This record gives sequence, C-alpha cells and structure tokens, in this order.
Amino acid sequence: METIQYEEPHCRKHTDFSKGKQFTSLVISPLKSLMQDQVQALRKHNISAYAIHEGMEKTDISAIKDGTATVLMASPESVITRHWKELIRDTYGDKLCVVAYDEAHCISEWGLEFREDYQKVGILQSLLEAPVLALTATATKEIHKDITRVLGLHEDTKVLATLPDRPNIFVLVAKRTDNFETELQWVSAAVADFSVSCKKILIYVNSITMCETIYIWLHSILGKKVYSGDVSIDTRIVEMFHAHTDLKSKERIMSNFCQRNSSIRVLIATIACGMGIDIPDDTPD
Repeated sequence: METIQYEEPHCRKHTDFSKGKQFTSLVISPLKSLMQDQVQALRKHNISAYAIHEGMEKTDISAIKDGTATVLMASPESVITRHWKELIRDTYGDKLCVVAYDEAHCISEWGLEFREDYQKVGILQSLLEAPVLALTATATKEIHKDITRVLGLHEDTKVLATLPDRPNIFVLVAKRTDNFETELQWVSAAVADFSVSCKKILIYVNSITMCETIYIWLHSILGKKVYSGDVSIDTRIVEMFHAHTDLKSKERIMSNFCQRNSSIRVLIATIACGMGIDIPDDTPD
C-alpha cells in the first residue's frame, strides 16, 4: 500500500512561530469514531484536543469557542457549515499552523469512500491562511489529481510517497475456492463455541456483494448465537462494513470494534474499512 502526503509550500502569509505562542492544527477527518479515538490518544499526552461533530459535549463546545484547542478536529459536514467555519476563522485563523486533511482519498469521486461534503472542503482554502497537508494511504493517480484540484494546490506542491514496511505482520497467501462456507467454517465455529470471548476476526473481501453474502451466511447458520444477548443491533457479534454502509452504522461499528473488549468479534469488510483507527490488542475476559 502506498502512503502519499501532499504539502502546499506557498502560504498566503508567513506563519510566525514565535516562542511561547500557542498554535493550532486543524484536522479534517471523515469519521467521528476516528476523531474520538485520536482525541483520546492526544489527551493522554496532555494535548488540548477537541473534535467538532454531531452530539458534542457542551464543555467541548465551550472550550473550542474559548480558543483553547491546540489540535482541532472536524468532520467535513461540520466544518463547511457557516457557524463552524466562521468560528474557526475568527477564533483560530491567526494561529493555525496547518490544515490537515486526513484520509484525503475521501475527497475524490474516484475513491471508494467518496463523501459529497468532502468535495466542498476546498472552501476553507479561501478562508484560512495556513500550510496544507493531505494524507492518504490509498491514492491512485486519478485520486491524486482530484485532491489537488479540490484543494486548489499549486503545481509544485511537494508529494512524498513511500511503501510502508510492517515487519510485525505475517502474510500467508493461499489459493481460495468458490466454497467459502468450508473455508470459513472455523469462523462460525469460533463464534458458536466462544461467543464474545472468541478472538477478534477481521475478514477482508474484494466486493460489497461478497461482504453481504458472507454476512448473511454467518447469520443464517449461527441463528441466535450471532447475538451476545437479546436479539438487538447492539448485541451483534458479527457485523459488516463497506462503502454503502450508512454513516451512522459505520460510526457505531467502528466505535464498538476498536474497544478492547468489543461485543463485535467478527467484522466482514471491504477496503472501505481502513480508516486508520488504532485497535488495541484484544484480551477478552
């Protein structure tokens, strides 16, 4: 997988990094669960981090309005609203050190995770004067061009690309057959035998159709064992995640799955599930 970074070197004004002055990084991020995960991690290091999204705490809103955030995250849907974009401009405009677009492939209509509102974030470029950083691990040449166009980046914008080395990951490649029921029997057995105590399993497939097929198959053969309690959306042990999954469900699934002892133990997904969330080592009770 290729990691691409785009940086715009030409700012419309010089940023004065004077000693003692507090600066703020604005990060546009596509998922609430991703922002919450990163905010929690930053706060553990005593960094004043906040996220703008639906259902915010009133204390967080007050802190953001007071200008105390050193890392401010926002969903594309939130940051393009008149209220928030004007507040960010008026409160943080003169102390922004960078505007970063995380998972920037979502900006592109070529991307599997295309978000209509992410295509509108280019308006920030006319309101905020700060260096721009766009980050993605899934950028084709077409997506690269889209990101450059939407954000209005200069032709000589620096592009850094590298192939990540993951020495801690072991990859075993084996030929598969059309009989996925036999090949994935160990998954159904693990859920049937251990329920929420089974090891966390992430199954990647290359199409939404296959994702849905395996999901329906597991539900059909496991019956009520696919739930950890009463039959409810909140007690499902098996879930699926793909580009057509609605945003609310994506947030619910990822928020649950990244918890150490999540109730979701098996996730069938396409590469739409690749938003950089840090899932800790799992040690179910």
